[in-house]
Amino acid sequence: MLSRSGGIAIVAADSAETHGFELYPLSDAFKDQVHGYFRAHVIQPTNPLDLGDLFDFDLYTTILEEVLKIEAVDGVLFQHGAVAEEREPSRRLITAARELSFRYQKPVALCYLTDEEELAYTKRTIGYPIFTEPFDALGALAVSRDHYLRQGIQKERPPVFAVDRARVKGIVQDALREKRDLLLPEAFEVIQAYGIPVARYQVVHQKDELKRALDEIGKPVAMKIVSPEISHKSDAGGVILNIHHLPEAEEAYERIKKLSGKEASAVVLQEMVSGGKEVILGTKQDPSFGPVVLFGLGGIYVEILQESSLRVAPISRPEAEEMISELKASRILRGVRGEPPSDINAMIDCLLRLSQLAVDFPEIEGIDINPVMALEKGAVAVDCRIVLKE
Repeated sequence: MLSRSGGIAIVAADSAETHGFELYPLSDAFKDQVHGYFRAHVIQPTNPLDLGDLFDFDLYTTILEEVLKIEAVDGVLFQHGAVAEEREPSRRLITAARELSFRYQKPVALCYLTDEEELAYTKRTIGYPIFTEPFDALGALAVSRDHYLRQGIQKERPPVFAVDRARVKGIVQDALREKRDLLLPEAFEVIQAYGIPVARYQVVHQKDELKRALDEIGKPVAMKIVSPEISHKSDAGGVILNIHHLPEAEEAYERIKKLSGKEASAVVLQEMVSGGKEVILGTKQDPSFGPVVLFGLGGIYVEILQESSLRVAPISRPEAEEMISELKASRILRGVRGEPPSDINAMIDCLLRLSQLAVDFPEIEGIDINPVMALEKGAVAVDCRIVLKE
């Protein structure tokens, strides 16, 4: 705490305790340095730091910066008062405090005691939060502290996984050269390269390949069109579910191949994943914030609950956990009415890997993994759409 008045410094110290703050114990070397600035050497430097013996506002800025340099100091309350002839230097001081706060990425709560006209002018022109009461300033610091503690930003960095980035780069570059979005098998390859599990599948180009694919995957299967002309497969009738026998697969194959204006390039056969809850994972490139990660419940829940969570990538593990837990529907994933809980850790892992993918490849406009089946043990993607920037 820095203050031009010892009296309001004491009041602020009491308020700091109320808001759960601890006052950092200044080192002897720092106190000796500040004491050397004083004229009368009567005031003994401590925290709160009474600057009443100083009238050099440049020294205020110097002391503030030295405090912000201390690694263990998380934030500063700066209480400043000014009379008429001190308006201009006070404005420069407040501007400097704002710049130092941004430079050191630590909050500086400014409590400015002056007349109403000067206060209004300063708030309007400097563009930085200014308070008139230490209790309010400390309350704002407490809100900021609690927010970042919840986010886990101070404690944990986003993880970096070992991934096959070269494989993804090749797929993306090929599609960009051909001026198209990724085909379904390519989208599966991309998320698999980043460690996101995909339900077993086979790509079939000829009808006589169906039997081998069915035998390898097992039954039942879903069959899905692969075509650069059809991105919304279900809307176009390009997804046929619950196929148990080869004759059904052959009939579905013929129907799918005829959907496109040109013949579909291939058909995907994929295992039908039973049990679990459907969730949605996605990313998009926001023009202001860059890559953003999305999580929500899918299937029948998406229309009923209509809620999702968003975070700016890259995200840390606590952020991924919060994306899931903050949804009202998260209790469905934890298990209700005797149903087994879904594997929350597996979904967190998928979110973290998707976040890394979105950051690594800004040329990807959006990813929609819908659904991901959240199982009692593990989670697997069943469908995926990846759109590239034009």
